[in-house]
Amino acid sequence: MDWGKTVRNLRARLNVNQAEFAKLAGVSQTYISRIEAGRVTPTTRVAESILQLAENPRTRSVFDDFVASVRHSPYVCVLFELADENCLVHERSSGSLGVCKAHRGDPPGSPWLENVRAVNEKVIAHGGLHGGVDHAEALFKHHIVQDAYVRLVATPIRDESGTWFIHCTFKRIDAGEYDRLLAEHGGEPIFVSLHE
Repeated sequence: MDWGKTVRNLRARLNVNQAEFAKLAGVSQTYISRIEAGRVTPTTRVAESILQLAENPRTRSVFDDFVASVRHSPYVCVLFELADENCLVHERSSGSLGVCKAHRGDPPGSPWLENVRAVNEKVIAHGGLHGGVDHAEALFKHHIVQDAYVRLVATPIRDESGTWFIHCTFKRIDAGEYDRLLAEHGGEPIFVSLHE
């Protein structure tokens, strides 16, 4: 764990300076400064105090709440790191539609992951790493279940450090809805909605 980054992000979330954070953690301001600079690793007691502050619902970030909602969703949804070259799974739901599950390090040939990568590329091309994209949608045929179709809705979000992620929700649709949505968007299987 990068304790320096963890403490900086937590201080930013709480909107406190090092001295105020040190009081919350029960240590000196100098000690917090040294943790943030990477010159010292917190003791077990201090690490537990920092983690308790991070996990306390009153001090937990909106992004942490979002990750928890993804993790416990009964529906198929995945939170990917939005990066220029790749999508890495951050969290995934336990829900299932019979769609393959997300795993870090899935090979590039995974059909469902290729669809997500294609959406990722479109989101980036339309300014997703700068806040320009409201959401993107993709339509594709299920790669395992014959005559099954999937609608993917992808929404870019940022964590407190400014890192971009993309939240993907998968919904199984029928052939009629697939054809209707495809026609509605001029035959384009991936479409992006920009912020106005």
